[in-house]
Amino acid sequence: MAAGGARGAAAAGSVLLLANAATVGAKAIKEFADQAVEGGRRFAAYSPELSRARAEADIRRQLMDIREGQELGPSLAKLTESMSRLDKNLREITIPVRREWNNFLNAWAKTANLLLEARFSKSQREQLEKNDQARIQWLWFDFFRAEIPTYNRPPDALERAKSERLRVPAFLGK
Repeated sequence: MAAGGARGAAAAGSVLLLANAATVGAKAIKEFADQAVEGGRRFAAYSPELSRARAEADIRRQLMDIREGQELGPSLAKLTESMSRLDKNLREITIPVRREWNNFLNAWAKTANLLLEARFSKSQREQLEKNDQARIQWLWFDFFRAEIPTYNRPPDALERAKSERLRVPAFLGK
């Protein structure tokens, strides 16, 4: 009996292997055919037969979309609802974990800041704060003093091009 079971298992394994190979082969052939059909898209304008075949294929595809929508719509709606509830529940469950993680990170950052700030004397910390304030003030000053380009006055390169009678587009020379 054991020998028969082993032969049966081997036969079943062979059948599965053949089925897998046939599936892989069929997929490869379908991909090749799909690429050939897609390549024919650019020739459809030059061949009435190809144009008609593509139109009929589009109609068949739309009819299949309609049928699938009608058949699968209710079950896909239920799946969408279930997945939405699952997402909500998973997010709800993780709130306490994320809160504790945030508290841990906050405590770690405070400790790291205390250790790093302890390296500096009071005068050094004050100087660092002044430098930070000066940098912030400079950034704001730099931001607000930025020149807005004026398009009614051409830059020097355009002036030179005009004076040397080079061709300059009219909209740039105004």
